[in-house]
Amino acid sequence: MWKAESPDDGPPAEVMVGGWLHDNGELRRFTPNPGYEPATEGE
Repeated sequence: MWKAESPDDGPPAEVMVGGWLHDNGELRRFTPNPGYEPATEGE
């Protein structure tokens, strides 16, 4: 099991579930967007 050595350490890709690959190549945790509203059907 992976465990961070410091609070700023990110997990390696092989232990992440629900992560995002940032534009700079950094792996980040998924954070939901509570303000997201999907488009209406048929558009």
